[in-house]
Amino acid sequence: MSDEGQTLGDEGAVGQAPGAAPADAGVGDEHAAAPPPSVEATASVAEVAVEAAAVETAAVETVAVEAAAVETVAVEEPAVEPVAAEPVALEAVAPEAPAAPYPVVAAVEPASGPQTLGAELVVRGEHFGAEPRVRVGTEPAELLRRTEDGALVVAAPPSARAGHVDVAVEVEAGGRALRGVLVHGFRWEPPPGARAVRPSTLPVGGGARVVVQGEGLAEGCRVRIGGIDVESAWLDATTLRAISPAHVAGKAAVEVLGPDGQITRLENAVTFDAGPLVEALVPGEGPPEGGTRVEVLGKGFQPGCVVAFFERHAPVVERHDETRLSFVTPPGELDTTGTVRVTNPDGLSGTMLEAFAYRNAPPPCIESVSPASAWTTGGLRLTVAGSGFRPGTRAFVAGAEADTLVKSATVLELLVPPRPDAGAAELRVVNPDGARAAAEGLFRYELPPQPAKLLGVAPARIFLRGGTIELHGDNFDAHTRVRVAEVQASVRVVSPTVLQATVAARELPGKVAVEVMNGSGVLVRMEDAFEYVAKPAPTVIGHEPKLGSVLGGTKVVLDGTGFERETKVWFGKEPAKAIAWKSASTLEVVAPAGKAAGLVDLVVATPDAVPVTLKNGYRYEALPAPTVQSVSPNRGGTAGGTELTVSGKGFVKESVVLVAGVPATKVKLVDPGTLEARTPPGKHGQMVDVVVRNPGGKEAVVRRAFAYDSRYD
Repeated sequence: MSDEGQTLGDEGAVGQAPGAAPADAGVGDEHAAAPPPSVEATASVAEVAVEAAAVETAAVETVAVEAAAVETVAVEEPAVEPVAAEPVALEAVAPEAPAAPYPVVAAVEPASGPQTLGAELVVRGEHFGAEPRVRVGTEPAELLRRTEDGALVVAAPPSARAGHVDVAVEVEAGGRALRGVLVHGFRWEPPPGARAVRPSTLPVGGGARVVVQGEGLAEGCRVRIGGIDVESAWLDATTLRAISPAHVAGKAAVEVLGPDGQITRLENAVTFDAGPLVEALVPGEGPPEGGTRVEVLGKGFQPGCVVAFFERHAPVVERHDETRLSFVTPPGELDTTGTVRVTNPDGLSGTMLEAFAYRNAPPPCIESVSPASAWTTGGLRLTVAGSGFRPGTRAFVAGAEADTLVKSATVLELLVPPRPDAGAAELRVVNPDGARAAAEGLFRYELPPQPAKLLGVAPARIFLRGGTIELHGDNFDAHTRVRVAEVQASVRVVSPTVLQATVAARELPGKVAVEVMNGSGVLVRMEDAFEYVAKPAPTVIGHEPKLGSVLGGTKVVLDGTGFERETKVWFGKEPAKAIAWKSASTLEVVAPAGKAAGLVDLVVATPDAVPVTLKNGYRYEALPAPTVQSVSPNRGGTAGGTELTVSGKGFVKESVVLVAGVPATKVKLVDPGTLEARTPPGKHGQMVDVVVRNPGGKEAVVRRAFAYDSRYD
């Protein structure tokens, strides 16, 4: 290799240090020694003193070679002017060791590689030494081996950036690091520049066309969707096309695989969706002239979805909800069958093959009529159920045409025309093609009912809480309606002359009107038909006894008037424990426990009436203080649980036993003179008091009545 294009090395030499071997020396001659200079030459140098410029040597001396065209750099020798020198004594000078040559990087193969994968490179050149170090860009490359012609085979790691990078070889020689660089000697190729995928929603069944857009998409790029290699085609550097695979519902990644093995991954780029599902068309056939209203049944129908009918029609669609659509069929060819496809705004579609057939409609058929009768005045709306009804079908009742609405192939609605007399009437329907059907005995005309008559109401008075009244009159029927004080009442028809009505409660007393209207539509009104009255409050004449224990349980008998089975009684703010209604003048109640001793009000109330209050009508008596005569046994274990028997007087169920101020457990009233209890734990040697305390706080104390002794544990 020539020395052109090399940067200046030591002592002004181009590509060669002073004393280096000739440029044409072989790689193996890198360290061949140059002949030592003669003494005469040394002397001649000594005779002429030449001042050389001071040169600072860097840690690594570099020879750079441009990878492109190399320009020859001319280096001029510095002019040396002779200067007078005084004679000097000659000394023997040791010869200098020859300088090592710089590594020269001539070429890198291949010239480019995948940025994200790294590459195996062959670096060619000379003077690579015994232990060369190679860098590709800023990253060190691993030396794998040398070729027979001295080239270096290295593994370059993946790069953080794409583009051209320098390739450098560095060697150690004479304590110096020498480097040769091939500028822009290698190019890292970027991965495929995929940026977007459309559509972003794909059918789970696959088969949808997918477009991947980006930049730098090389010919030979492939597409993978949801981990599945798919059929794909390269259009240009910005566009790939692919066919989506079948995939479970959910999000999936899209990957673009470059021809060099690099992969660009777009996470969650697409969503697989089941899309709309067409399950049925009702009806599934209709006449070739069209006009049949059909319903599409299924699921997943989104707002804005469209219908393709027989792959060529796009009828106007009415969306009822996500499971039901409807449209009117266009004209078609007789005896042809076609598909129905529903496409949502997101591009997903569902198809049903052979969903609808054009066929001549069968003749109409009448199956039922509801209601089965109408008044001769007409105007009632009938629903006719059957089959074979078509747009334009006409209906006739007793020979008179009725206003008709075709709801579907199986339902007609018509308005009954008037007729002068009552009786059975024929119902007939006629399709546009002349096909007809008639039905006898399914419908009849009835004379309209006579207006209701209201003669009286019983009882004449009712309490404000409301209740049941009877209306007497005539022409009452199942259609009769009743209003009391302008409020609708629930009604039961007992007979054509008797009605029972449940009337609502009312806040204020007074007389009210009653209105009755039967099926004739004629309203009958009776003013001041009956009266709402306030219910009288109960009275309490007396009660015995007028006092009782604060513990409650005392039976009290109340005498008075206006007592009902629903009567309530309170002692102060506490309701009676039990109430027995004996008659409208007698109640027996059981007093509840009192909060404390003293007087409380006695309150008596009946439904819908003002309560009556006997101020301080009952006295709660405090319990007398208990007395304790003995405690047995008088000693027990420190762990507690000793069963005590306390004898005395005035004990009650609510009595509390304290041992050393701590409540005993499992207290049981045997009788008013005996309590049983279990001691709490205590300390050895303690002599403690035993206390019996009744509700109200009165108590009896036996000093040092019990001793804790660990020997009993």
